[in-house]
Amino acid sequence: LDEADTLFREALRRLEALPVPLPERGFLFNNLSQLRRVQGDHAEAERFGAAAVAAAAQVWGENNIRWAAFASNWGRALVAVGQVERGRTTLIAAYDAYRPLRPAGHVDFARPLVGLGAAYRLLGQLAESERVLREAQALIRPHPSFTERAGDIAVELGLTLKALGRRAEATALLLEAHRIYQTARGDAHPSTKQVLALISGS
Repeated sequence: LDEADTLFREALRRLEALPVPLPERGFLFNNLSQLRRVQGDHAEAERFGAAAVAAAAQVWGENNIRWAAFASNWGRALVAVGQVERGRTTLIAAYDAYRPLRPAGHVDFARPLVGLGAAYRLLGQLAESERVLREAQALIRPHPSFTERAGDIAVELGLTLKALGRRAEATALLLEAHRIYQTARGDAHPSTKQVLALISGS
């Protein structure tokens, strides 16, 4: 993470030094947003996420795969900083943007659904939270290469089931997420530590 942070900071410095904005700057902003999210800096994740979405809208428009992907990430960041309703509407817009661009059942629909699951849980709509997270889980299952996203879904679904009082199911999902993160990212990664703390507190 430290190496990625250094590389992205240097890329951002060079980008800001350009006389005119680079059309593809949204990719850098989105990557920085995702990095800040896994580092636990949700305010910065939201700031870069907003910049990524604005850049994508300006360059490609909102009826575009890139915009939908960036908006999915920004929506999750909005939910994480407490702007839950704004995050929910952003994530729904991202999901709707995918509809004419991806066939039904495409794995990309899981992107906004993960954030929607968290948003609905925080809004107290636990049944809807479980429903969309189960849908995301089904979309991811046939794609082994999306292991880490499966971990994200397991965390959110585990938290929702915990809120529903289904602690045994919740703990099993959190243990699954910890195994995924531990294998993919290592014990020292913030997400691995966060899930371990959730398990200890379950």
